[in-house]
Amino acid sequence: MSNTGTVREALHDLPQIPTERLLLRRLRLDDAEDLFAYASDPKVTATLVWETHLSIDDSVAFLQQVIASYAEDAGAVWGIEDNESGRIIGTISFNTIRGEGYIGDVGYALARPYWGRGLMTEALAAVLDYGFRHMGLHRIEATCRDTNVGSYRVMEKCGMLHEGTLRDGRYVKGRLETFRIYASLRREFGRTNRRQG
Repeated sequence: MSNTGTVREALHDLPQIPTERLLLRRLRLDDAEDLFAYASDPKVTATLVWETHLSIDDSVAFLQQVIASYAEDAGAVWGIEDNESGRIIGTISFNTIRGEGYIGDVGYALARPYWGRGLMTEALAAVLDYGFRHMGLHRIEATCRDTNVGSYRVMEKCGMLHEGTLRDGRYVKGRLETFRIYASLRREFGRTNRRQG
């Protein structure tokens, strides 16, 4: 039995998700300057699969694509808004949903001034919770380069288990890269995540 109907319903008018220090919300065109501020930072994009934004037009084009996906109930991209400043400081999203709607792949990016403060762990825990509780997902995966210690520490803090290493397993930005793969299953999530309640 397919879970795609539950996924589509959960993504219809993508809801806001408040956390202690953040608000995960739909992106808007007026977020372009905030988005460009970190998407144009080569130190942020160095470990990501997408290219550095070279102009504000790149950020606007990305936002237009995301907004169009919301209109089709297919958008699973949340902007990460910092409660203190009211600025968008990153994004977190389900990049793909497959396996008849039971398996999701999550990815994220965060502005460099906000690294090391536990904010991405907070955001990821909230999105894992939403994926399991409201989207009906059975398995949520995430990958990162094996050199991106900060990223896989976030996954570990959220209870995701390291399932293996894809040696030279992705061709990214003109070269083969080794990636680590992590995953959580719905039946494990309540026991292992640190975001209780």
